Amino acid sequence: MPDILNSPAYSVTKMLRCFSSTIVLTFLSDCGFNTISTNQGKAYAAWSNVLNQYQCRADLIPNFVETVKTYTSHKQTVLTGVIQVCATINTDTHKLC
Repeated sequence: MPDILNSPAYSVTKMLRCFSSTIVLTFLSDCGFNTISTNQGKAYAAWSNVLNQYQCRADLIPNFVETVKTYTSHKQTVLTGVIQVCATINTDTHKLC
């Protein structure tokens, strides 16, 4: 029975497999570590943007409340004026009859 495990072709193939697996593992381990830190930085930046948007929305609420109060007082003034004009018109029409 021939000894295949000691043949030169088998040892070259075995050596190439070891070398290629070492190269692949080296590249994969290096890329993984750098990717983790890069993605962590991106996640922190994205979360900062979320917090900034929340702060901007919170800053808009007092302005919105003030606008609604101003509109309400203006609306009340206009409605009071319209009611007075309608009352004047109604009393004038009763005088005509």
